[in-house]
Amino acid sequence: MKRLIIAVLIFLCILPFTPYIKKYYWSKTDMQKNSITRLEDRRFDEIKTQTGTVTGMPNGKNIIIKMNNGKYAEIPLLGIKLFNGECESKIAREKLISLVKNSVVSIESDENGSCCIIRKEKQDIGAWMLWNGFARADNNLQFSKLNEYISHEKHSKNAKRGLWGEECKN
Repeated sequence: MKRLIIAVLIFLCILPFTPYIKKYYWSKTDMQKNSITRLEDRRFDEIKTQTGTVTGMPNGKNIIIKMNNGKYAEIPLLGIKLFNGECESKIAREKLISLVKNSVVSIESDENGSCCIIRKEKQDIGAWMLWNGFARADNNLQFSKLNEYISHEKHSKNAKRGLWGEECKN
């Protein structure tokens, strides 16, 4: 009985450090699921510019940010669409995590009040995803950078960068 108790205690001490637990770190935590403000449900002409720290990434398009006021917000990258497919989504998410994990970012509303252009330092994250071939431009959305985003997509497609190449082709 004593050995069983010791084994359970050791197991409980080691479990949080296993890769199984850590792989979910960048998914939404229960605390975040319950307290996230979805910015697409608000008016954005009031946002202007805010800053926060990236705390999670549920997919390759939305970023969970802890705002400077302590609240969490799940913010979609303006003007991009993900490729269809499990492989493509996984790679886009991994690339986005490698770029913004634990980074301080600024969130800006577009000149038309659309949400949200997210920047790490001066780099537009949506434009980076497009230029490197991990997303497609959302032609159904009207915003000030649409032509620039379409141009980035064309360049990455012609250069076969990222997911335009052979990375997920089986």
